[in-house]
Amino acid sequence: MLDMKNTIISLLLLLLAVSSCNSNDEPLPSGDMPLKYVDYCTIEGDGKSDFVFHGDDSPLYLKLTVAPSSSLSTLVESGVRRVQAAFELPKSFDTSLINQVDTVVVKNSVLLQLVPVETHDILSAMEADVAGVSSTDNTHIPSAIDAKGCRGFITLKGVYGYMVNSSDKTPVKVYMYVDESRCKSDVLALQLVYTREDIDGYDLLRYDARTDCFALKSLKSRYGSLSSVKVEIRSRGNLMTTLNLLGSDFTSPID
Repeated sequence: MLDMKNTIISLLLLLLAVSSCNSNDEPLPSGDMPLKYVDYCTIEGDGKSDFVFHGDDSPLYLKLTVAPSSSLSTLVESGVRRVQAAFELPKSFDTSLINQVDTVVVKNSVLLQLVPVETHDILSAMEADVAGVSSTDNTHIPSAIDAKGCRGFITLKGVYGYMVNSSDKTPVKVYMYVDESRCKSDVLALQLVYTREDIDGYDLLRYDARTDCFALKSLKSRYGSLSSVKVEIRSRGNLMTTLNLLGSDFTSPID
């Protein structure tokens, strides 16, 4: 745990290193260098008071409070709750807390950049059948994935094949559903597939990465009381990756 926390300290100090220079490109004194932090987060709040960005990095749990704004309120009202965000931390933030506790509240953080992350429900086997995504006839296997589960969500970066022309590409839709035949009392087996549209004039295949989030809420009653859950992610039966989650990871800050 300590090594992970030291890694996060390094991120706090080194991410977005451009901030270590002033407008004249002169290095700032180390004591004046603003701390920056980048993470996938879940947004809690409705804009009536500070928003709280719950960071995914684990085992350290950062809760970053951000003053409400009309643009952020509008984003949250539209349904966006999962984002990748960059913050500037207040000079008063005591980095020594990172090695003393497991949860740190960082008040008065400044939001520098925010990218919404598309969030999906994990489908049941029946829902996947109804949607037609459990069939191999119209679904595809990602070329590669990198997944992490924490605080109510699986965040997954995958490489998918897009049909393209000289200037555009057709959309893909990513699905995750429960593979009941492989589930056990402490094992959650999931299948990951995607579909893509075939449109005349889009006859070249190009592979690009994208990030999606999948909510674990629907599986909380099944796995949330366990101390440890093994999550296996397959695509058409091929094991892509495994994750080890706590039962508490099936609950998000906004459930």
